[in-house]
Amino acid sequence: MPEATGRWTWSSHCAEQPGSGPCLPELHGQNGSVVVGKAAAGVHGRIKAAGMKLVHADGTPAYITGTTVYGLAGLHDNSTDLTVGYMRRASFNKVRAMAMTGGGAWKNSEDLKP
Repeated sequence: MPEATGRWTWSSHCAEQPGSGPCLPELHGQNGSVVVGKAAAGVHGRIKAAGMKLVHADGTPAYITGTTVYGLAGLHDNSTDLTVGYMRRASFNKVRAMAMTGGGAWKNSEDLKP
């Protein structure tokens, strides 16, 4: 989350490393930007540690409620929409999504390509 308003740019770089698998060319050399405006009322800012507690940038206590979804990108039909809908209704504010290869919905890295 940018801390200042204005235009922010990003770029991607992919380099193969031993044990990390193939570098997907579609992810290498991508560029983009986003314009960040002033935060809406009630948005408290980034979360940071304050001793043994978590707080937002403005000092408001932060409470994390989350879950893990395994293989979200590999779900078929409307399962992805159903899963995301459930997470919204459960009021999760953190989701860890795991993409797994080598079995299950995907047989190899080719299945991950668009």
